Amino acid sequence: MDRNTLARELADSLLDGIVDGQYAISDTLPPEVELADAAGVSRLTVREAVGNLRARNIVAVRRGLGTFVNPLDSWSDLDAVMYASVRRGDARAAEQLLEVRRVVEVGAAELAARNRDSRSVSALDRAIEDLEEADSINDGQAATNADLAFHDAILRATENAIMQALYAQLRHTLELTRQLTSSRSDVRKSAISHHRAIRDAIAAGDVVAAGHAMSAHMDQTSADYRRLVGPEGGRDSD
Repeated sequence: MDRNTLARELADSLLDGIVDGQYAISDTLPPEVELADAAGVSRLTVREAVGNLRARNIVAVRRGLGTFVNPLDSWSDLDAVMYASVRRGDARAAEQLLEVRRVVEVGAAELAARNRDSRSVSALDRAIEDLEEADSINDGQAATNADLAFHDAILRATENAIMQALYAQLRHTLELTRQLTSSRSDVRKSAISHHRAIRDAIAAGDVVAAGHAMSAHMDQTSADYRRLVGPEGGRDSD
């Protein structure tokens, strides 16, 4: 594995430690040599990982004092902010993420219906098949991957690079929220039904129907998330 990949993975691991409270706000990260030994990487890789976090204002380096964890409101990376908020159980942040998804994804579905071609429809079909397979073997991670692939295929079908780049900023957080819901068989089956309706509208080039189908999917997603992470979350059985 090349050093850039190792550095990104270490940066993600350190971010998880910050989000989970292993490294508290205003705390210093362990020394380079300690981080390098714990991760089994070189000190240069540690410097690159810390540089990644520093570039996003997640940490600040104070010469002679160490690397300090910044408060969340100082972070400049949207994905990291949303990831931290959702992982910490901030219900309002989760609702805001769903609001952003609705704004972007309903428009994306409509644009995909206008610009779709046979390749984009085939990509939607493969993602649905993968989700069905994951559900049949009760594989939550595979279901998460298939769900993300379906929505990625819609974004590619828009042929709008700006929309794709904008949505990519939320990828880490989207994967986390999908993992919370994709472990549930009832949620997976509901998603399959909605995905089929969205796929059919896009394949038919029906812009209005595609928007309505995606809006209905967002309604269901919002309801599922509130049910699973709210006061009643976790009480239902599959």
